[in-house]
Amino acid sequence: MSGYLKRFSVPGIWHVMKKENKYAVRPSPGPHSFETSVPLSAAIRMLGYANTMHEVKKLLQTKPVLVDGRRIKDQKMPIGVMDVLSFSSLNENYRILRDHQGRALIIPISASEASRKIGKIVMITAVKGKKLQINLQDGRNILVDKKPASCGDSIVLSVPKQKIESVIVFEKGSSVYLFKGKYVGDIGKVVEIENDSFVYEKGGKKFRTLKDYAIVVGKEAPVIKLSA
Repeated sequence: MSGYLKRFSVPGIWHVMKKENKYAVRPSPGPHSFETSVPLSAAIRMLGYANTMHEVKKLLQTKPVLVDGRRIKDQKMPIGVMDVLSFSSLNENYRILRDHQGRALIIPISASEASRKIGKIVMITAVKGKKLQINLQDGRNILVDKKPASCGDSIVLSVPKQKIESVIVFEKGSSVYLFKGKYVGDIGKVVEIENDSFVYEKGGKKFRTLKDYAIVVGKEAPVIKLSA
């Protein structure tokens, strides 16, 4: 049972009825952390494209299922926040988010939105050849000639080519999406920044949380769809 988890031990992000079955599929090592992702098979079943693992495997082998524009056949691949899941034969596309309970939230998006995603810069390091390596929150690494932004800022990427289309700076007035922490799932506007924390406004109320929990998603309003 090395490829499976006992259901009571799965992360909260998974939509799993822990009393129905004893085991759940263990995700493969991948770009997202275990705690903030779901295996591709779980996402497919959540959307109703398959009911059993046999059906999931058959779908992945016979139909093009894309994650960020690349075909994936591994049902255990972990997918997480901001990833784009596409069923190209049906022309149906989805973005992975998290709801206010921290569970995976999969919303439909247009074909034009499926060609881009937002990534939060978590680290920038110098590498050989006078290049810079940008590490994003989804585990993605991108090589660039010059620094496009700072840690905490976001970049809008075209997928699957990974071309940087634009930069979104984490600053007062910018729009943020909370993908972790107590206020997971919130969308608000930054009103104050102080060291590692910040205050955002939502519905006329203000909340303080850590910068590590937020992805800046727009200058004044989100540049991508973030709700169903």
